[in-house]
Amino acid sequence: MKKLFMRAGLATGTLGLIIAGAAAFSAFEAHVVNVTATISNATDITTSAITFGNVFPQEILHNPVTLALSSSFLSQSNTRATSVDYVIKQKPKCALIPGITGDLPPYAEVADNSDGTFVCPTGYQAMPLLCPYLSKTSPTEGDTSVPSFHGPTDLASWTDAVSVATEATGHLTAANPSTTWDIDLHTPCFSGECAQDWNSFVTGANPAVTTTSQPYNTAYYQASSTYQGLPMGCDLWYEVSGIGTSTAPSQNIVMVGAGDLATSTVDAIANPTKWFMYNDDNNTIDNTIGSFVSGPATPPYGTGSVEFTLGANPLSRKNIATYQFSGTSLSAITQMSFGAYSHSGVASSTESPFFNFNVDLVNSNTFQGRLVYVPSTNSVTVPQDAWNSFDTINGGNALWTWSHFASNGNKWPDNNTNQYRTWNDIKTAFPTAKVLVSDPWLGVRVGEPGPTNYTGDVNFFSIATGGTPTVYEFHN
Repeated sequence: MKKLFMRAGLATGTLGLIIAGAAAFSAFEAHVVNVTATISNATDITTSAITFGNVFPQEILHNPVTLALSSSFLSQSNTRATSVDYVIKQKPKCALIPGITGDLPPYAEVADNSDGTFVCPTGYQAMPLLCPYLSKTSPTEGDTSVPSFHGPTDLASWTDAVSVATEATGHLTAANPSTTWDIDLHTPCFSGECAQDWNSFVTGANPAVTTTSQPYNTAYYQASSTYQGLPMGCDLWYEVSGIGTSTAPSQNIVMVGAGDLATSTVDAIANPTKWFMYNDDNNTIDNTIGSFVSGPATPPYGTGSVEFTLGANPLSRKNIATYQFSGTSLSAITQMSFGAYSHSGVASSTESPFFNFNVDLVNSNTFQGRLVYVPSTNSVTVPQDAWNSFDTINGGNALWTWSHFASNGNKWPDNNTNQYRTWNDIKTAFPTAKVLVSDPWLGVRVGEPGPTNYTGDVNFFSIATGGTPTVYEFHN
């Protein structure tokens, strides 16, 4: 297993092989077989150190760290690897011993002893242990998060076995190629100087730790007063633990460029598998309202995207859309996601392109509005100036709203008054629900309406109805 490390942060590591070269063999002949291999990382990660700086007892600080599949993993040349499993471990942090001279870096990588303990290189010593106070929280269903206040607080007891027992686990796929973890610090107080709410501070972060729990209770996690004013540290190690492979394609890729778009409603109806740009301001197909561009940055698929910039019109609403999913039952959809890029500058941290489609909730084949998936409803913030992949099913737990909720007296057709409902709840309440047959519009929209001058990009839309997902890649 390939392991890479970054001090006070996270790093990536894995391998992918491309082997080429062949020659025919026959008796009594000698041939040179040309063998080459290119090894590429399967994942990317921002390797900036997490520095919380000077903090105070019982202060809570958060730091996001995004793990993502690499562009080489997501490229069309990768025909076998389908997913990556990984773990995030915590190990002691080694700092240069004060007074040591020479051209040595301030920190060094801790080493594993054969007995399962950790040891620092010559000239370095382990810092007071910060690891038990760090949480690792993933928003992705199926990942394993670890709360603050876990494991022993003394260096001698923090062994490789403890590092394994307290590791977080994650899973990345082409349909969901990135996860932003929340690394938060619950700052300990010093023994004998803790506030009265110390016990609730600990149990609020980790309910498994109580005043009487064993071997570690709330009093145990009070830091030694000898650490007061000293820097504490912990290294987070990101390790790839497995790569899923398949001899069959893991997804079907359909490339969609400017030349593939339907040019009119007549064209779109005659060729329903085509996509088109749709202006919700006047309900027309208009391929001039956006453009196909390179980037921005490195998209989840390919090298480009379709980009929309909203004008001064406060009702500006622009879409990349299609008619091809007419009559598709909600219960038949097993996977559905899209990738979008939100540019900062004129929008809030919750702004993003969002997904919607015309729905037939009650099997009447009349227009009943749209089901709408808004990323910010499913996450507190949406990282700006970054590609985000949104799972609109999320194991049935993704939240959706109905565009006619307000006009219907703030209730759904079944009189439910919750504005947002899970995908599973909607399927249960409306078992015949499907994409409207008479107007099967489905698309990703930029503009809610507005904000003015906001720019959003869409890189892909992915859907599966029980079989291999089909990914529509929008490229320049």
